[in-house]
Amino acid sequence: MQPALPFKINHLQHVGIPGRDIITSKSFYERLGFVNIMQAVFTINEEGGTCIMMQNNAIIIELYQLPASHLDEIKQRPNGHIDHIAFEVDDIDGW
Repeated sequence: MQPALPFKINHLQHVGIPGRDIITSKSFYERLGFVNIMQAVFTINEEGGTCIMMQNNAIIIELYQLPASHLDEIKQRPNGHIDHIAFEVDDIDGW
């Protein structure tokens, strides 16, 4: 077993969840008490996607929809759909 890294993780910052319909995903999480705290667009090969950060108390999730030509890739992922987790640390540059 490898030794622990010499950095402190303060807490889980957010979980990234891709979806095929960002409006439906956002509505679902709003019904669970989450609110939109940030929304942004991004591009992949000149196609637009959307990212929404949703928060419910101390819990933050990142919902995002890839551009249309990438949506089938999400559906066909063999290892699940949660894309990433992000940790909050004191010194991001040190990591």
